[in-house]
Amino acid sequence: MTDSGQDAFSTLNESDLKRIMRNIINNAVLASRVDQPIMVKLSKNDNNCVIEVKDQGIGIKEEHLPHIGVRGKSFRENGNGFGLSDAISKIESWGGQLEIKSEFNQGTTIQIKLKADEVPSWYTGNINIDGVTDFVLVDDRPLNHTLVKDLLKKINYTKENHFFKSTKSFEADLSGKIDELMSPLFLIDYDMGETMNGIELIQKHDLADKALLFTNYYDDPYVQLSAMNSNIKILPKFVVK
Repeated sequence: MTDSGQDAFSTLNESDLKRIMRNIINNAVLASRVDQPIMVKLSKNDNNCVIEVKDQGIGIKEEHLPHIGVRGKSFRENGNGFGLSDAISKIESWGGQLEIKSEFNQGTTIQIKLKADEVPSWYTGNINIDGVTDFVLVDDRPLNHTLVKDLLKKINYTKENHFFKSTKSFEADLSGKIDELMSPLFLIDYDMGETMNGIELIQKHDLADKALLFTNYYDDPYVQLSAMNSNIKILPKFVVK
């Protein structure tokens, strides 16, 4: 089981899943006091992506449990029973299942299991620093510089660092020197508000085998296809947040 869920991929309708999750989380909030935490976790095993929403709220009475998820049946004030019923139908249409566990006055756990797909060839959820002698970041946001520096400190990277906020500063400093770097790793943002995007920068300097595209556009089909066609791995920015 991978608790981070970073490599959890499944075939589904994104907008439908977002609607389902909003409904489930809203129900958890309504069943809980302000001071009671609600846990949302994504994990993965070999066969399933698992989304779990757990609260410590009022829970569901045992005699009501068999009727939860039945269309038009609700035991919550002003509830109509349609939201959870529709969620179950949609999830089952994706080949998954929704399970509810609850104890009255103890809380409720809703678990969604979806068939896990293979990890796409363009994706990576890791920064491997084994043997890296020069770590290079090109990103226009200072916050991302801070996050990456904190990550490098956390994973005990003590070699050379090179941080740039634009392609121009990167090329001005390292142009003609890239081949002199013994074993570099380049982390390059996709969109820096410049004429050249990150994929084009990687292509221009022939860095595909030693660079990761560092971006929030990891779910953009165009970016995915462009990265695959150039043999570039994409590292989503949420990995280091």
